[in-house]
Amino acid sequence: MLATGIGLFIILCALLPPPPDSARRKLTAEEITYDRIDALAEECERYRKVIGAWPTSIISILLSIPIKDTNIMLDAWGREFAIRAFTNAPREIYVISYGADGQPGGHGSNGDIIAHLK
Repeated sequence: MLATGIGLFIILCALLPPPPDSARRKLTAEEITYDRIDALAEECERYRKVIGAWPTSIISILLSIPIKDTNIMLDAWGREFAIRAFTNAPREIYVISYGADGQPGGHGSNGDIIAHLK
C-alpha cells in the first residue's frame, strides 16, 4: 500500500505545472561557464580516450568526436574556450574562459575560469 501511495504522489507531482519564472533562480554567467567548462572537460577526456592525446583546439574535438550540445564550446559571454598545453607539462591541458572582459587575468566576473586536466 505504501508503494502505491508513493507512486501516486510521484504521478501527482509530475502533473503539477512548473513554478513561474519569478520563482526560479537564474544562473549567473559564471555558473553557466563553470557548468560548460566541466562538460567540455569531460569531452576532452573522451577525446583523449579515443585519439590517445589531449585535444589541441576546440575544432579538433568537433572534428573527431560527436558532441551532443555544442553550446559547451562557448562560455556564457559567447566566446570560445581556449585550450592550452605547455611544453613543460605535455600530459596536461588547461581549458580556459577569460571571463566577462575576454582578457587574461582580472577579478570578479572578469576573472579567468580554468579547468586543469591531467
